[in-house]
Amino acid sequence: MTYLETNNINTNNSYDGSLYVSKWYERNLKIFSNIQELCKDCDRLFVIYGAGHLQILKNFINASDNLMLVDVYRYL
Repeated sequence: MTYLETNNINTNNSYDGSLYVSKWYERNLKIFSNIQELCKDCDRLFVIYGAGHLQILKNFINASDNLMLVDVYRYL
């Protein structure tokens, strides 16, 4: 079940889907914060995460002035 489908399960105006999405977004912000912290002490960082996090982490990195996303396939 995706987070969008979860939003349709809204019993008693509980907004369960919205809460689920906000927790998922918060988790990705924390992951990104950890990446930023790790990058303070190095020039390069290799990060492996699941596909569910990939696009939003790419967006965060591309929006950052201090980080540059490089496709790993250039080095394989």
